[in-house]
Parts: sequence; C-alpha cells; structure tokens
Amino acid sequence: MMRFRYFGCLLCTRVTEVYEAPEKRSDTPEVICYDAPSMNNTEVVPETPISQQGILKHEERRKIDKYSSTPSTSNSLQAVKKRVTLTRTVKKSPLKKPSKEHPYVNIPLEEVYEQLISQLESLCDAGSKADIILSQQSQIQLTSQEKPAEDVVENATNKFGPPYVLKYFWRMCLRVLRKDSGITNVPYAFWRENLRILYGLITMPAVFQEPFIRMLLKDCTWTSPDKIKNSSAANWPNNSDVVNEVFTQLIAYHLVDPVDSGSIKLEEAVRLLSKEALEKLCKNFKLDHKKGRPSLIDSLIKHAEKKNCFGSNIEKMVFKKVLEDLGCYYKIKQPVYDFLHAIFTLYSPTNMDSSQLNDDPRAKLAGKLTFLMLNHELNKVIYPAPRLISKCLSIHKTYLDLHGLIKANHLEIKIIQAVESRKFQVACDLGNEAKCILENTFLKAKENLLEEIPSFLWRFTTPWVLMRCIGYMVNSLERMRKYDEAVELLRFLLLTKGLERLCPNSRGQWFDRLALNLQSHLKKPDEALEACTIGLNDVSVKDKDKVLLQDRAIKLVKDGTSFIPVVVFEEPDKVTIEGEVLAKEIGDQRINHFILPNSTDDGTIQNCRVEDVALHYFLNQREFDEGVHGEGQPWHSLFGLLCYDIIFDHSVPGVWFSELQIHPVDLTTPYLYSNRKEKFDARFDFLLNADKKTLEELVSKHYEEHFNEQNTEVSWELFTNLEQIHRFLSCCEPNMLVALFKRMVMDYRSVRSGFPDLVVWNASKKKLAVIEVKGPGDKLSTKQRLWLDFFSKNGVEAKVCHVVANNNRRL
Repeated sequence: MMRFRYFGCLLCTRVTEVYEAPEKRSDTPEVICYDAPSMNNTEVVPETPISQQGILKHEERRKIDKYSSTPSTSNSLQAVKKRVTLTRTVKKSPLKKPSKEHPYVNIPLEEVYEQLISQLESLCDAGSKADIILSQQSQIQLTSQEKPAEDVVENATNKFGPPYVLKYFWRMCLRVLRKDSGITNVPYAFWRENLRILYGLITMPAVFQEPFIRMLLKDCTWTSPDKIKNSSAANWPNNSDVVNEVFTQLIAYHLVDPVDSGSIKLEEAVRLLSKEALEKLCKNFKLDHKKGRPSLIDSLIKHAEKKNCFGSNIEKMVFKKVLEDLGCYYKIKQPVYDFLHAIFTLYSPTNMDSSQLNDDPRAKLAGKLTFLMLNHELNKVIYPAPRLISKCLSIHKTYLDLHGLIKANHLEIKIIQAVESRKFQVACDLGNEAKCILENTFLKAKENLLEEIPSFLWRFTTPWVLMRCIGYMVNSLERMRKYDEAVELLRFLLLTKGLERLCPNSRGQWFDRLALNLQSHLKKPDEALEACTIGLNDVSVKDKDKVLLQDRAIKLVKDGTSFIPVVVFEEPDKVTIEGEVLAKEIGDQRINHFILPNSTDDGTIQNCRVEDVALHYFLNQREFDEGVHGEGQPWHSLFGLLCYDIIFDHSVPGVWFSELQIHPVDLTTPYLYSNRKEKFDARFDFLLNADKKTLEELVSKHYEEHFNEQNTEVSWELFTNLEQIHRFLSCCEPNMLVALFKRMVMDYRSVRSGFPDLVVWNASKKKLAVIEVKGPGDKLSTKQRLWLDFFSKNGVEAKVCHVVANNNRRL
C-alpha cells in the first residue's frame, strides 16, 4: 500500500514540475532523479520551453493556469515535494530535456520567413542598440529573481552593444536570406524548416546567442562554458545560474546537445578530460597514473575494453565515471551546424573554401571570416571588392544540393587534418567515403548540373570538392606504400568518363604520380611510358606538367625508339659564385649559414640568405645598381598597377560575392581573359604605343588610389617608393611586358609562380636581368626552367646563379 501511495506522490510531483507557471518556476530548474527502489531508471520529464513571443500553445497555457490556480492541489503537492526531497539526488547539470516539438512548428513557413527578415533588418539597423530590441522582445528570465522589463532595457543601454560576432552573423544571414540574394528558388521554399531554427535563435537575448555563435565559430566540436567565456566579450554573465539557463534554452530550442552517453563516444569523451582528471580516473581503476596525457588516454580506453569476473564489459562503468568527471560540455547539432555554415559559404565562398586549410590545417574558417569582417569595418584592411554586394553564390537549385557541398567541405577538412596528423588510414577511409558519394551521385546522375554553371564556379560544387578529397587519398596511399591501390585510384581520377573536366589543374600532377608509381615502385616501365603519352596528349595538362612527363618519357624510351619533345626550350646561362659561410653544424641545424659584411661598414658581419649573397654580387660586381628579391612579386606588381582597373573590374557579373575577396573568383581560370577580352586587348595595344610618361602616370594613378590595399597582385612593401617602380618600369620593353601579361591572363593558375628569385636593373643604362639563385645541392624546378626560357626569348638577360659555400676558418 505504501508503494502505491509513493507512486501517486511522484506522479503529482511530475505534473506540477511540467505545468508550473513560468512566473512561479525557478529560473534554474533542477533535473531530479528519484532513488526509490522501483524507479532506478526514472526518466526526466521534458520541460516545455519557456514562453517567448507566443511560443506556448493556447491549450498549454490553459493547463498551466489550471494547475497553478488550484489552492488545495498546490498545498498538497508542496507537502509531497517536501517528503520526496529526503530521497532525491541532484545531477551535476541542471538541464532539462528539450521539447520534442519545435516552438514555431505551427506557424506557416512563409510567415516565419517574413518575421525572420523583419527581425534581422531591425537588429542590423539598430547597431549597438540591438540589445534593447532583444531585451524588449524576450520573455526569457535571465536570473533566479524576476526583473522588470525596464531594468533589463536599462542594463542593455549601458553596454556597448552586442559583440561583433553577433552583428556580423546577423548581417550575413540578412544578405543571404533576402529575396534579392540571387537564390533561384523562393527563399522560404529553398531553406524550408531551417528558417524555424534560425528564427528561434535570433529572437533570443544576445547573452543567449553569443555563446552559441562562439561555438559555431570553433567548428562542430564539444565545448565547455568556460572555454566560451574566455573568448567572449565583457557582457558574458558571471552568474552560473544564468549560464545554466542559457544552455537550457539552447537545448530546448534544438540547437545544441549536452554531453551524455548517447551523444558522445567513450574515446571522444576521454580525450576531453584534463590531465588531472585522467590521473584521478587511472588511479581509481588502479592503472599507472604517472604517465603523459596520451598514455593515460590509451590506458583508460584499453581498460574499458576488458571484462569483469562475470564476463561482461566494463565499458559502461568506465563511461559513467568519465562523464561524471567531465562536467558540462555542449556541441551544436550537426544539421544546425551544416545549415549555418551554408549561410557562411554563400556569403563568402572564397573565405569558406575548405582547400585553404592546406596552408593551415587547424584554422577555423568561420571564425577567421568574422575577424576579417571586423578588420574591414575598422578600415584596418582594405580589399579590392565592392563595398556593397547584394548577390550571393547562387549555383545550387535546392538546399539539398548546397548541403552536399557543405558535407563535402567538412569531409575535406577532416582529410586534411588527418594527413597533417599522419593518420593516413583515417584519410584513406574518408577518401573512400568521398569516392562512394561521387560515384553514387554525380556519375549516376541523369543530367549534368555543371552544364548550367560557368566553369569558373565549378570549384564551389560538390563533385569538385569530392575530387580533391580523393586526390588527398592518393597521397595517403603512397605514404603507406600501397602503390597498387594508389595506381588504381589515379586511373579512376584520370580515365573515368565524366571526371575529365573536374580539377583540370591537378591532372598533370596526377599523370606524373601515376607514371612515377608504375616506373619506380611497381617496375612497369611500359605502362609508365603509356601514362606519360596519354598525359602529354591531354588538353588539360599544362606546360609545366608536360615538361615533367616528357623528361620521364625520355628516360623510359628504349634504345632505337625516338621521342619527340612536346615542349622545347633552351637551357639558361649559368654563373657560379662563392659565398662565405659559418660552420655548417651550429646547434641542431645542419644548413649553410651565409654571411655578408654589415651595411654599417663597421667591420661586423650579418647572417643572410643565399639570395642576398647573389644580389650583393650582381649589385657590386656587375653593371646593375638596383634590385629586389621578390620572385614573382615585381612582375605581378607591374601587372596589377598597369591593369588594375581591368583585373578587379566590378562590372564583371558573377565574380564578386563578398567584400572580403582579394581577387575575382575567375582570376585563376581562362575566364580572366575571356570575361574581359575587349578591355585587355585595348590595354595591350595601349602599352605597346604609350610613351614613358603616360605609363608612369597610369602606374602612379593606381598606386595612389589603392595603396596598401590587400590584393593578389601588388606588393606594396617590395619597392622602396613609387620612383623606384618607375625606374624598374623604364627598363622593361613594352613588347616584353605585353607578352608577359598575355601569358599571365591566358593561364594564370599555372604560371603565377616559378619566377626567378632576383630582378636587377640599371635605369641609366636600360639594363635588366632576372636571376634564379641555387644554393649547394639545389636544382631548377620545371616552372623555373620555363620562366627563364620565356625571359630569355623576350630580350631579358636570364641566368642561373649557383652559390658555392666557402667556409672561412678565420671567422
């Protein structure tokens, strides 16, 4: 009988917890687990989300009023609560499970879209006063004590406004979601249910939105409130109750997941633990705790795989202990993360291109984008793109297509990070996943969607990114010495019908890797020669790769067989000089340390690069009085200063998507010339016929108008001043400049690098030379050989300077 009465009490208590009115409920509610013998696995009842702008339905409000307005029921329930409190245990995280029904599920999607745009416009127009708007609209309680709306608004006005990450997030959402953004479909039909998620987010107070956006900028990883606090603005609350309420609402609105055994794996949870917590757990399980952090992690994971005396795994017990020591961690739900990154990508596709992580695998693209927006708004950095852009990247017909690109980008990021961490098998598994997606979607599609898109935008499509992912897999297989598999994968990339137009700039490199693996590793010279022949006849393979293939083919040709080179060029003149070095083995370094006399003429010496030794030689022992070590920078700077208005022309359609672009998106494609053919041709004719003064005026005009602008062409710090650029320009023949610029605009992607290291000149004698510097044991690359040949054929003195190390033992 007592047991039935106990269950009745618990049932009444649960009803009161669910339907208690917001004004009578604590702002930091506890999740209570009762330890009664028959309720060991009692599930916490989901709490209805706190009311905001009419979120609760009419029926739910009636239930709240019913249970909160009955005096007798209230008194009896309070007595039950008092008795049950004696046997309860409170969990560490005071978070309740979210409602299964989204707050805005019954509002028509079109109405949600209109309200969303209206809210974003209000927030973006309000600027620093956006906090006031959010405080007035919100009915969410921020502390354990109720505050009048006036106090909330007054506190908001005393702040500097919402953090910049919020302001820029609102700005990106507004531009991407507007009807004039260029999306081919009706916006609410394109984004569909994702709009409800975003509307729930941007109607929260700023103190709720900021931690979520901070998590978003750190990628989809588990994050603790302390880490968010360290990176947040000064208005982050210090009250732990407020922090708990923040994440309670983020969970209730289906934005984040709390850490538990259903949302995280054991290995992932163990890696989140601090070293102190790892040592404590290892000590508790009687494991060696006097090790480094990686060893402690491995010990715990291996221990969890063991079995107890009854033959059962102890993983659940270890997992429970790990979660207890881990504390509060949260992660953005994957669909929400994908949707918001889709908005970031459409806003600035070049800055969100996952291939950028090749230079910095640990970079956070979304966080970097918002920081660039801050510097741009403060005029710390100036870009050549238009300030006001309305059109976004609009090449995806449905959100499903766009979502495929986002997933492919995330896959590429994981592969790059795995390769950087030398986890080559992980990279191969991810590459196989990309290959399966490519085969099952793009190759089996009835219609080729790429036909409707300009080719300079193909790199922002799913199949293009998947091709890059498979390319990384080739490298990983070679690192694991699985050359047979690497060869099969390369043949798939190069010979599969339908893939020949994807990643054309990589085909030459892939043909070279195929021939190398067949020749050197698999000992199949005939097949290697066949691969070279196919590559040389491929129209997508550029001269730099053709030279590599024909060099390999010449070595593979058998006696009595002739081979006609495809690319013919002359070998450059060579100069050999000596450079004094210190002892080669200094500390842990095993390199040559070249030295030169100090410019102060006080008898001291300075450590320098091998290029400085060559530059010092040509300026002091040859007929040159000026020079720079900039490789391609001097020539790109001339190209930018003489053709700036054409390269960065804002009137070219479909090449500017963000004010943060440092170049138009068609720069590295043949469209750089075809989209501006008339203007480039007119400028080339102008360069051939203009006099020295006119050219200097054009250079001066672009130099003064765009000084310190960050773009791909002009290097503002390379030259001492504008006059030095004029002297350099006076030594360049117009015919040579036009030939140089034509080569760049026709094939910018392949010829943008490989220029000789040094450019030296003498304005009074009209002498100009380019020098490629090679230290001991260094050899010319293919690109360098082609550029030296180009300059030599166009009347510029081109040399290779070999610097021999001379160890002066008197030093």
